[in-house]
Amino acid sequence: MQIQYTPALRAEPTPIEIFDPETCDYKYLRKEYLDKGIPFILQRTDGKPISNASPPRTTDDDDTEGCISVQADNMNVKLDGIDPIVKKLLPLTFRAHWPLWFQGNYKSGLAHVDLGPGTTNFYWLKRGKKDVIIAPFEVTRKLTLTTGIDNIHIPGSADNHDYLKDLDMYYRVTLTEQSLLIFNNSGCLHHFTNIIEEGVTPIALSNRCKHAYGSDPRGWMNLAANLKVWYNMASHFAGLASSGEETRKEEKI
Repeated sequence: MQIQYTPALRAEPTPIEIFDPETCDYKYLRKEYLDKGIPFILQRTDGKPISNASPPRTTDDDDTEGCISVQADNMNVKLDGIDPIVKKLLPLTFRAHWPLWFQGNYKSGLAHVDLGPGTTNFYWLKRGKKDVIIAPFEVTRKLTLTTGIDNIHIPGSADNHDYLKDLDMYYRVTLTEQSLLIFNNSGCLHHFTNIIEEGVTPIALSNRCKHAYGSDPRGWMNLAANLKVWYNMASHFAGLASSGEETRKEEKI
């Protein structure tokens, strides 16, 4: 009898829910979404922008083809529209990192979990569109991940979604302009892919704030015992502190 090979079925993505920042219940979102590793999006139903924040400098896409430009904003910069939302969702939080602007003419980075422990990412899309994939806590914990510069990641996942067949469950959405995606970036695998239409490349802001809940234990372990991680992160922070900008190949972020 001939045995037929049946390829593994890929789980269907779960959509990320969208709420209006003017009418949502922030306490409910914190307890029932954020603390459970469930991402959500804030977007105004009246079409008005959430924020008018801008990066320190707009990158020339022709100079960064295939590369991600990361610009560090001032640690105390006022992010209109975003800062009030942060305080409503996490009243006692503070920024754990410089706000980082992501620009450049690239496709995608790696699917990864950030090493900085206990942080929530308020990820705002100023321009363009992005395909976003996020795996919840319980799925992320099962994955075999490799240690990178400032993350643990799935090798070879830049511009590649083959790993999705190994995920029991994941969230997926097309993020659009003036959307604020909120998720646990130190506990949930996440993967962003640029959707470039009519030559418009996305501009996104990553505003990471402390929230000591749900971090992947491998992040803590690397920060506590991996000297290479300390060296890489020290070089990374020193570079941002001195120049305010860093450019990496997309397969290295």
